[in-house]
Amino acid sequence: MAFRNVLSRDARPRDDAAASFLDDFGDFNHSGRVVDDGLPPTEAAPLAAAPWQFEMGDTASRRIDTRDPMEPLRFDGMVLRPWTRDDARAMAEAARESIGTIGRWMDWCHPGYGVRDAIDWVDVCVDSLAQGQACEFALFDERSGRLVGGAGLNQFNTIHRVCNLGYWVRQSAQGQGIATRAARSLASYGFSALGFQRIEIVVAEGNEASLAVARKLGAQFECLARNRLVIRGNPVSAWVHSLVP
Repeated sequence: MAFRNVLSRDARPRDDAAASFLDDFGDFNHSGRVVDDGLPPTEAAPLAAAPWQFEMGDTASRRIDTRDPMEPLRFDGMVLRPWTRDDARAMAEAARESIGTIGRWMDWCHPGYGVRDAIDWVDVCVDSLAQGQACEFALFDERSGRLVGGAGLNQFNTIHRVCNLGYWVRQSAQGQGIATRAARSLASYGFSALGFQRIEIVVAEGNEASLAVARKLGAQFECLARNRLVIRGNPVSAWVHSLVP
């Protein structure tokens, strides 16, 4: 099946509990289909040309050409591919479903998160990708085409070849090992295709679910860093882990 067909909106199932929760926010009717909210069509945003070129240290530009960054990453029945504006409605749905879990640790996930917020996020991702600053992916179930989360490599330090790895999975898809599989695939991509020599995973103290992913990946625990993150305007300590090739 062609990738564009796998990701068709009509193929994305919604469970009854999520539908009931989301209906309270007004973006979906009782059939589970998106109600017109007056926003412009969410056509796919233009993506950066590949291959990239990064400045690595004081050497000449390093051509990253082992894999086209626009090509989807497929693994264990899942698909990672760059975000487009066409994903905005599904992302808003996933965010509103996950206030009680993701919302505890990620400021962007809040009850008022809507399609416009998701479009703004996609535009930031596209711009960061074009500038070689980050590579953010939407995460889908390959068979159903349902958006189940996101994962990304960001905070690129091309002098020291270091980046950060982040991940999230919507509430109805949690507890299935999806985040671990996505993070493992993306870390491998970061080492083999992008040439990084260190990938960091920074987990807010108390976020046991995210910590479990880092441990399953075999990431090396390095320290509990004080005031490493800011959540809801408050500095919090975070566990710092690292992966190396």
